[in-house]
Amino acid sequence: IVDPEPDEEEPPAEPSDYDKTVALNFIAPALTTFAELSDCSAEPSILTINTGLPMFSPRHVIAFGLYDFLARPNHPHGFSEETWDVPGVLSIEPTMIAGGVSAGYLDDDCWLDLAYAGGEASGMVFYQNRGGQQGFDAVPLLDDNPGGLFTGVAMADLNGDYRREMLFGNLKQKQLPIYSSNASGSYYRVANLSMSRHTYGMSFADIDHDGYPEMFLAHWFSGNVLTAPVFWKNNGGSELMHFDSEAGLSDDSLSQNWNFSPQFADINADGETDLLLASDFGTSVVMQGEPGGSFRNITDRDIISDENGMGSALGDYDNDGDLDWFVTSIYDPNGEAEANWGVTGNRLYRNNSSGGDIVLENITDVAGVADGNWGWGACFADFNNDGFLDIFHVNGFGAIPDDVVSDENSVSLKERYQGIAHEYLNSLPRLFINQGDGTFRDQAVQWGLMLPSDGRGITCLDY
Repeated sequence: IVDPEPDEEEPPAEPSDYDKTVALNFIAPALTTFAELSDCSAEPSILTINTGLPMFSPRHVIAFGLYDFLARPNHPHGFSEETWDVPGVLSIEPTMIAGGVSAGYLDDDCWLDLAYAGGEASGMVFYQNRGGQQGFDAVPLLDDNPGGLFTGVAMADLNGDYRREMLFGNLKQKQLPIYSSNASGSYYRVANLSMSRHTYGMSFADIDHDGYPEMFLAHWFSGNVLTAPVFWKNNGGSELMHFDSEAGLSDDSLSQNWNFSPQFADINADGETDLLLASDFGTSVVMQGEPGGSFRNITDRDIISDENGMGSALGDYDNDGDLDWFVTSIYDPNGEAEANWGVTGNRLYRNNSSGGDIVLENITDVAGVADGNWGWGACFADFNNDGFLDIFHVNGFGAIPDDVVSDENSVSLKERYQGIAHEYLNSLPRLFINQGDGTFRDQAVQWGLMLPSDGRGITCLDY
């Protein structure tokens, strides 16, 4: 592993200086199919048999590959004091909310691996699945060293060669790198997207039906939105083109300031991909896909009422054949906000679309999923194999590491944050088990999820 190139260009300061397209410089030959589909003949291990018990068991053992002999993470997440910039009130939160992990097939077998953004403490970490519940090995995958200033990882095959690319969401650096695998199994950099703002969420879909996926990049925090495009058109897998205005996804159509979690899907079954975007400060939107690859804002604020949209998940929780939308948001236990956040919590929007129209219904209260503390990353999955999708999400806010607090001002700021956010410290994650009748019950404790955390990202997988 070598250091990143020192001469990487700074992003343009003015929109007029921004190149319209970015080349994707692929050099590896195409494969005939995805590696995990080519040979999955191995018999499952006896260890993979489902016990049938409704519980999770911690894997805090050395042999599992994620922990040391004191049950400490082998690759802890963390950022430096300089990155935290603790005395700077306006610059602390982008670091406080950064953290992500993704599951994907990173090698040539049929076991899901993990890609984890460990911050400056651990850098980009890739855990190779040994298979059969035997655990993971951290393996070097990148041909260069991009550092650790990233918020998470997204994966998609951008050029149709059956190799998934990895994109690392940028934090406090002005480049979003894209990597692709080569014939030896390592990953090389194929492009850098100049990006003036932090990137927290990514979603991919073939919007214009040409066989190549477009992508939406969600940016949170103030800054010049014109030098941090959100929507990128894919030109035949050879280049990416920022396309906000042309697609109807510019700051004129939706607020680009506080975006967190984009989700592409055909919500109304009309053959066009729609966009559901969970965003902070009451700016979540529903963008209906139009023929030709554009979008129209059809958000009904009487329905789309999440106050601090952060995490997001799509799933058919009621088994009626369409995708419903879950959004995490802030729930205040005493009903009074100690700062500029909402108090009413998560939202579950039921999909009642018909006749080509997108129709969503807020059924949060009936479903019983509002109280998620300070919710972040979420997923739908059928954890108890009863045929109904359940919801899991992490939460927390306000924690500032002791090792980045070094002077009187930073100590004062930490005390302030922990004072106003005391309700969100050491909270348990939420596991909402679907009761099959349109309601959910939080059963995190019953399922053994007893470890308080300050979670941001989540991936749910059958490892």
